[in-house]
Amino acid sequence: MSARSLRAVLPTAFAALVLYGPSAKGECLAVTEPDVTVDIQAEPVSTVFDTSLGELEVLATAAGKRSRMPLMAAYSAAVLYTVDIPTQAGSTRSGTFCATSKSVRVRIVIGQRTIHAARELQGRPCLLATAIGRAEAHARNQEKSLGVMEAGIIKNIKDRVRDAAYLRSPSAQEAERQLTSSIAAQIDQDLQKAEAEEKEANRRPDTPDSLHALQASCALDRSILFGGGT
Repeated sequence: MSARSLRAVLPTAFAALVLYGPSAKGECLAVTEPDVTVDIQAEPVSTVFDTSLGELEVLATAAGKRSRMPLMAAYSAAVLYTVDIPTQAGSTRSGTFCATSKSVRVRIVIGQRTIHAARELQGRPCLLATAIGRAEAHARNQEKSLGVMEAGIIKNIKDRVRDAAYLRSPSAQEAERQLTSSIAAQIDQDLQKAEAEEKEANRRPDTPDSLHALQASCALDRSILFGGGT
């Protein structure tokens, strides 16, 4: 079993655990399409009051959102995945090696899902509901973007397994390492694409009309906290 931390991307962190199944020696034969399954699970979302309006304003400014309505809550999560890859290495007459796999099992978990609400919203149910509603929409967009990618992940992994079978390595261990590394790299790319689509979806609700409606809601609480500005 081998584990490695791949990367961290705010506000979502990605990490992977690649499980190497028992390998079997064999000849470099014709490639058969592997059985690939992807299981996506999402943990419940919790809300904590662990930040302030000032801290969220700094975050919004850094993200280029200062011109929109004040940020009152932020959503964060960690996307973790494990890959179970039983590999099979084969040798050629020239003494080189290739590797393939008959099955790949991917499990993706959206975990540590948290809405970080400003402490100033405690006791202000109207603003709190508005802030949490927007953050929950971001959480739903994350689930949707990953769900949409499921078929693509399966196809891309099958392509990686097919391509790896035609690569040649000096040892069986290196051939198997190349195969598992290639699959992990592909999943990384697919998760990055899903994250980009999630960010785009999060921007869509911020139309002038929707922002105006949000700015007009909870007028009393907004005037107290923000002085009546936007």
